Amino acid sequence: MQLMQSEPLDLGMEALSLNYWLGGNSHKARIIRSGQAKKQRRRATMLVLYWIRSGWVPAEPPIVVTLARVMGPKQRAFDADNLAGGLRYIRNGIADAYRIDDVESELVQWDYRQERGDKATTLVEIDRTALSGS
Repeated sequence: MQLMQSEPLDLGMEALSLNYWLGGNSHKARIIRSGQAKKQRRRATMLVLYWIRSGWVPAEPPIVVTLARVMGPKQRAFDADNLAGGLRYIRNGIADAYRIDDVESELVQWDYRQERGDKATTLVEIDRTALSGS
C-alpha cells in the first residue's frame, strides 16, 4: 500500500507530509536541524502507528519499506548515500513504530528510490513480504 500526503497533520489515507528536506548539506544552525530531525522522526512514528491501527499497513514484520523522494521540477537527483541519509529520520521513525532496530533487524528490508513530480515530497510504502532466509 502506498501512502502519501500533501497536507501536514492530515491523518487520512494520504498521511506523510515532509515539506522540508533534511539532507546532510543543510547550512542551517545545528539546533534548528536537530529540532527538525526530531519533529520529522516523531511525525513518521505517529503516522505509521496510525496506519497500523487503521489496518492500512502490516502490524508486524517481516515487511518491506520503500522510501521514495519525489523531486520537484527544479531539483536534482541525489546519489545513493545522500538519498539514504536524507531519509534517515523517516526510517528511524518507522523503526520506532515497529519497535525494531533499523540497522540490525533482519525482519525489515529497506528500499529507496527517487522520482520526479510536480511537488517535492516523500512517499512511504510498507508491504508484507516473505524475506529470503526467513
